Amino acid sequence: MKTAIFGGAFNPVHNGHVQAALCLRNAVQADRVLFMPSYLSPHKSSGALVSGQHRLNMLRLALREYPFFEISTLELDKQDISYTVETVRLLREQYPEDEFYLFIGADMFLTFDGWREWQSLLKQVTLCTVPRNHADLAALEQKKLQYEALGGKCILVDMPLADISSTELRRGEKQEYLNCEVKQYIYEHNLYTDAR
Repeated sequence: MKTAIFGGAFNPVHNGHVQAALCLRNAVQADRVLFMPSYLSPHKSSGALVSGQHRLNMLRLALREYPFFEISTLELDKQDISYTVETVRLLREQYPEDEFYLFIGADMFLTFDGWREWQSLLKQVTLCTVPRNHADLAALEQKKLQYEALGGKCILVDMPLADISSTELRRGEKQEYLNCEVKQYIYEHNLYTDAR
């Protein structure tokens, strides 16, 4: 079985996340995509990060029409910084027969060789990313060659890009990129008002 891991803060989850997951799932023919909301990321500051429960609730609303999308609370349950290599070890124990694909952003792909135990992780997963723009492509291709020279497997997925970031959504911009129910949830729970 092919399991794809799509980690992130999802603060909030938006249509760009869903579109990327659909394209990446299709590209690798994954049987399931595990959305993995982080408790705290070692790569980003936690400013304006709403609670794990709110982010989990928004993910459930955004993903419920997709039966092949699942949500894993592995990192939220830990309630501490999670390193991907540790998360993957736990998933491999949980699903010993599965082949794993790790979906990461282009910026993370370019700095992957700075992650904790990245060479070990490179042997356990196929790295997948989406170029943000054409300028990214040459740098991503170069990194892909470096990782493959070390025995890693990498896939660059071509997809139409949504010009959106969670930061813009927290500021109240580009609200059309939010699932209607997620937008309503944000309004009802008065989330991100301090980011505006």
